[in-house]
Amino acid sequence: MNTEKSPSTTDHNCVCLKCKKTFEVPLPSTCPEGCDRELIELSALKDSDEGAPFLGYRIHDGKVILIGVLGQGGMGIVYLGLQSIVADKQRRVAVKFNLNADHNAKKRFMLEVDAMINIEHPSAIKLYDFGVFGAGINERQYMINEFIEGRTLSQFMKAERKAKRAITFARAARIIIPILNVLNEAHKKGIIHRDLKPANIMVKVFPGDDLQIKVMDFGISKFINNNDNLTNGMIIGTIRYMAPEQLIGEQSENSDIFSVGAILFELLTGHPLFQGKLDAITTLRVYNPEYNLTPPPRLDKNLFYVQSLLHKALAYDPNKRFKDAIEFLDAIRAILEIKTTNDETIAIKPEDIITTTMEIKHEVRPNQHEVRPNQHEVRPNQHEVRPNQ
Repeated sequence: MNTEKSPSTTDHNCVCLKCKKTFEVPLPSTCPEGCDRELIELSALKDSDEGAPFLGYRIHDGKVILIGVLGQGGMGIVYLGLQSIVADKQRRVAVKFNLNADHNAKKRFMLEVDAMINIEHPSAIKLYDFGVFGAGINERQYMINEFIEGRTLSQFMKAERKAKRAITFARAARIIIPILNVLNEAHKKGIIHRDLKPANIMVKVFPGDDLQIKVMDFGISKFINNNDNLTNGMIIGTIRYMAPEQLIGEQSENSDIFSVGAILFELLTGHPLFQGKLDAITTLRVYNPEYNLTPPPRLDKNLFYVQSLLHKALAYDPNKRFKDAIEFLDAIRAILEIKTTNDETIAIKPEDIITTTMEIKHEVRPNQHEVRPNQHEVRPNQHEVRPNQ
């Protein structure tokens, strides 16, 4: 837990987001011009007041002040906040706001809250509390989550590639195993994540290459036995990591298994399972189902057990994948126990991979490219497919 004492004795370069004036004062402080707004350190700002409407406000009975922006999308925004715990101690938190006042959007937000309450696992993001800010038509839901330091798995993989460090199977397993443990907990509670991808996984690297993994964003998760009809028949997820059945509006626990397989594939090869321009991938996966039958990578013959694992995780037929997260975990651990003739744990490297990609190398003919965004909620210039909230 990060703690801070209040007030500080050091002057900071700050700004009032109401009057836009800057001041050199200790923090925390309110605007000297009488604006009744908390001052924000300029270095903490990542967005404008217009793009982040609650920046600088106190919420949750004044216990949380929003001091920065961690991320933003069309339907919501995530702030960096400081939450008062006891006396003069504070901790950093991630505060997610639902900016959509639509009734269904509000229901979906509460389903996410319910999912996070039900999934109690150290590798899943922790929910501290939730509430509403404002009143009437200006009322907005929010949740206060654990603030996770580190990088997303996407950023982690990019940095590893840039540094030309191969991610061995053993190292990839240390990332995948906590994800599968979270899935096991979620599936036991009847919850499907539906949007597992590197951008929704946080990685913190400690000295000695110890890794802390956190699964986040249950925003489009689904309770299997909940017939809310909010997203029935809709394409939900992220095209590059979605299971084939999700492309026809169906999903099960095995859909999450496929997504984890796609993440493992990318960790080992340095490339997404489906490569190419997003609009082309979308068209081919949605309107050319046979494209989803493209086999997973062919590895060096000495690594057939890794190839078998990928083939099973990425099977087109959900019934031919690992039956659950535990079976997937057992298969990974079995590989980790295999020894080479030199008595070293097997480690797969990118150079072991003969065919590394399902890259789209052919052009999409005009009569194929007929994606209608309002039919499938697929927008070619976006990386995610979200419910129409």
